[in-house]
Amino acid sequence: MADSCAVAMTASSTVLPPHGESNLPGKRRAAQRAGMQTGMVLERDGMCAVIPRINPVCDCRAHPSRAEPRLRARTRLVARGHLHSRMHRSGGLCRDYRSISWAPMRQHLSYRFSSLLLVLVASAAGLSACGETSVESHLRIVQVQFSDTVVLPGETITMSALTDGDEDIAWLWEAEAGDLSSPDSAETQWTAPGAEQLVAISVTATSESDLVAVYSTDLVVGPGTDHDGDGFSLRAGDCDDTNPAIYPGSPDVQDGLDNDCDGLVDEGSPEADDDADGFSDFEGDCNDSDPGIYPGADEIVNGVDDDCDTVVDENTDAHDDDEDGYSEQEGDCNDITSAVSPVAPEILDGIDNDCDGIIDEGTAASDDDADGFSELSGDCNDDPDAGGDAAFPGRAEEADGVDNDCDGLVDEDFFADEDGDGWSVLAGDCDDTDFYTYAGAPEFADGVDNDCNGQVDDSMDTTDDDGDGLSEADGDCDDTLASVSPLADEVEDVGLELDNDCDGYFYVNPPLAVASFLSGSRCTNGVDDDGDGWIDDRDPDCVTGFPESGIGLTACNDGVDNDFDSFIDADDINCASGLNNSESSGSADDCLNGQDDDADGWVDAADPDCIAVPFNESVAGFVECNDGVDNDGDQVVDAEDPECDNGFDGSESSAAAPHCEDGVDNDQDGWVDALDIDCFVSPFRELGDGPYDCNDGVDNDGDGAVDAEDAGCEGSADGDEGTDTCSTVVLQGGESWDPDQDDLSYYWYFSQQPINSTLSTDDIVDGDGAVASFIPDVPGYWVVGLLVSDGRFNSEPEFVFVQVAQGACP
Repeated sequence: MADSCAVAMTASSTVLPPHGESNLPGKRRAAQRAGMQTGMVLERDGMCAVIPRINPVCDCRAHPSRAEPRLRARTRLVARGHLHSRMHRSGGLCRDYRSISWAPMRQHLSYRFSSLLLVLVASAAGLSACGETSVESHLRIVQVQFSDTVVLPGETITMSALTDGDEDIAWLWEAEAGDLSSPDSAETQWTAPGAEQLVAISVTATSESDLVAVYSTDLVVGPGTDHDGDGFSLRAGDCDDTNPAIYPGSPDVQDGLDNDCDGLVDEGSPEADDDADGFSDFEGDCNDSDPGIYPGADEIVNGVDDDCDTVVDENTDAHDDDEDGYSEQEGDCNDITSAVSPVAPEILDGIDNDCDGIIDEGTAASDDDADGFSELSGDCNDDPDAGGDAAFPGRAEEADGVDNDCDGLVDEDFFADEDGDGWSVLAGDCDDTDFYTYAGAPEFADGVDNDCNGQVDDSMDTTDDDGDGLSEADGDCDDTLASVSPLADEVEDVGLELDNDCDGYFYVNPPLAVASFLSGSRCTNGVDDDGDGWIDDRDPDCVTGFPESGIGLTACNDGVDNDFDSFIDADDINCASGLNNSESSGSADDCLNGQDDDADGWVDAADPDCIAVPFNESVAGFVECNDGVDNDGDQVVDAEDPECDNGFDGSESSAAAPHCEDGVDNDQDGWVDALDIDCFVSPFRELGDGPYDCNDGVDNDGDGAVDAEDAGCEGSADGDEGTDTCSTVVLQGGESWDPDQDDLSYYWYFSQQPINSTLSTDDIVDGDGAVASFIPDVPGYWVVGLLVSDGRFNSEPEFVFVQVAQGACP
């Protein structure tokens, strides 16, 4: 309100004739009727008065008639006297009518009548001045006198006023018509105009402390003649004595006039704003008798269309805004979307659909059994009513017929013989991590229940039978041999299988094996998984350091007892399968005797079983496919024979690949012709079309797909899975193992590298660690070897083959 007066306040008081002039109940009813239109009805000492409602006038500055000292325009009410606000010297007494309090107005309003005296006492309580002035005390005009109550045209009367304050008062009398002799004095004379009319008279008192009191009334000039013949004179209440259709009680018609002189125009018509809420029926007010109902009003919970939009209580707690059958009062926790209500099904959307305070319960994202895992996070049983809390990822497996750790296996820890003593937990092994502990095992004086009978070190022999200084009670696991005791060193005793140091492990040679680079499942299933024409261990993809269990070509053709069963290569029953047998039984004779020793249809060097890494018999050539003779009599010779189309054909190439038999290292990888692995992978060829990256069992490009499963190996140009120069090659040896479980040391070295490379073994980062790496400096074929040692023995070397293409370097 500091910038503009939003509303100018005008209050009016209707004064009825003195007691005795008419029947009081009738006067009260008249006052009540007026009060219904204008405000409140007061009664005292047999007199009735009406304090009308507040009439807003917008923006004092836009209506100078309301702001200037001289009242040039007035709002006529049914009242004979007016109590109104006017401009204060610092602004104007203005206030929004909706916040005015009637209590102080009632408190400070008194009245009494006599033939010549009307006293109206009012205060500015509750009204704030525009600008900075706030009236906190009261100034009252306690007496106003008129020398005559009947004023004839041209007659002069005396008027005076008195306040209750002690301060000096500045007076201002104003008359709508006629002349004032001393308008700035407490007493003045007024000469009425020459024609009969109703004249508004007001007096304003302003104190030194800027308090203001105002009194106004209407005086009738004339004898009270009924000029328009409607039975009412101006003095009798005719508000327009020139129109016979206008008088008190006249029917109000829709003509833009106040026909019944009640201060309202066309009340009851669609164009009239009967409830003074700013809207008429014509303007959309759906109930023009209630000021709280109009277009744009705030909707409240009352069962009424407050804002006249034909919807009751919308956007309140009582209304079903989303039309799902439930309001907020009825439990809808989100009344904006019909997908949420107390009866909606819960779905996986991160929302509490059924308004039960829980989000996504019963869905794959909810941890229904409160075990810390949902179905989305791997819980294989999330049903709290079906033992769901006993199964979740990482939980210890129990012998209960349930997949407790959600790995797809049931009770796997109890069926497996983890320590290799021939007993599982379910079979009675009370410690499946200790080779010497199982049901019925010999008892040792080691503080352990070795025989799983529930007793520790029972029935121990304390006699040292072999003279090594230790008895069975002292932990001697064989008290008949002096070379066996907890103090002895493990020595090589091939065939004896002695645990010299009683640590639960026998000595084996070699004691170590380097971790393999290829999963063995696809090398034992009898299927050409990668579609390269080779199956299982005949496929160079399966050339790895797997144990001699039928997985891997070299394991059955390397002259080593890989699985420590005292049988080597073809002599090992694990190498007897038609898919993985080896024609070599510990020497190269089987590959040079001109016989098909393993009855697989291939003889000597033509037999893929005679190929090992590094290559043995292959350098001699595969005779039948490279001898210029039609060995099988089908009129087709060597590489032209369909039976020689698998790459292992003794000829580095037919006309399709002359670069595999020209004695030149065409792809500059350090390997020439038949020695180049690129010439042994059908249908791939040298010249970079067939890098070993797509046939080495390694995920070279780290995309999770290996060899033929990798999209980069779909065509003959398969270098996508390779490594570029200036890219880091990571070497993994962390799965190397020692039967004695001793600590291992690692040694990585370059076994072969392009001739123009300047790298040395010292350039291998962490070359003494389980995981090492290097950055190739030139393209070509690289072979990296790994040796591991337990401090006493070294393993056989294992090799990693890396095909490197030219890459962009910084």
